Amino acid sequence: MTVGQFLDRWLEVKASALRPKTLEYYRRMVEYHLKPVLGGLRLWDLRPDHLQGLYSPMLGRGLAPKTVRLCHAVIRAALNDALRWGLVARNPALAATPPRPARRELKVWSAEEARRFLEAAAGARFEAAYYLAIYCGLRIGEIAGLRWEDVDLAAGGLQVRRTLRRVAGQGLVVGEPKSEAGRRQVVLPGPVVEALRRRRLAQKQERLLAGAAWTDSGYVFTTRTGGALDPQRLCDDFAERVTAAGLPRIRFHDLRHTCASLLLSAGVHPKVVQELLGHSQISITLDTYSHVLPTLQEQAARAMGALL
Repeated sequence: MTVGQFLDRWLEVKASALRPKTLEYYRRMVEYHLKPVLGGLRLWDLRPDHLQGLYSPMLGRGLAPKTVRLCHAVIRAALNDALRWGLVARNPALAATPPRPARRELKVWSAEEARRFLEAAAGARFEAAYYLAIYCGLRIGEIAGLRWEDVDLAAGGLQVRRTLRRVAGQGLVVGEPKSEAGRRQVVLPGPVVEALRRRRLAQKQERLLAGAAWTDSGYVFTTRTGGALDPQRLCDDFAERVTAAGLPRIRFHDLRHTCASLLLSAGVHPKVVQELLGHSQISITLDTYSHVLPTLQEQAARAMGALL
């Protein structure tokens, strides 16, 4: 069996176990990076130096170290399964060294910039989506997949139960949250509750205007005829409003980073921020937002000085 044949078989086996977006990503790594270079080798003959020889040319083609590391993670996972299935005697990827990750500086807004954006977006069709991202740190797929049945405005909370994403060749796909911790209960601040109330009223008006063309999908954020909303539509609308407001350009996903950075800077315990964001481990929260830690250490030093 060649490496290419094995990887094709491996993807078939993993198809039912992986989230659609993850499976699409694995396939792209296999087809564009792994098979063109390693596909013709016999699986049994694959050595660490073959993999090491794959990574440098990828960097030479201008690919980011993160992409190369993720490619390494895919082949390592595949070869772990090959080892369990008795197709290889060892996993050569364990002896190969991917490039060091390049530290990416997060782009986040200050509290004043976030406030200015929400003021500029007041009355916008997706205003409540921006409140959910900035106040609660929801991912864009979680916002697009939110249904009214998940929201309890009287109690001031919601449950994250699903995501909605566009997958190449499949269209919009409903999936599970990123991890088990991603299935979570979120307490809603007052301004978010009010924004969602405005969204519900606006949706009722849209339903009347659409008439017989309305599709009762149950989603909080929909097309103008009630259908599921492509998350890219939120990204496009966000980018237009950022430009119009004259604010520093960031991605929609950076609103989630902004939420976490503001909370940590305000002294909220990292464990609380971890649970709010749905991170599976607190180390992810601390590693991602390490730029806030010096501020937290300064607060701790002042607190200790005041105590003693």
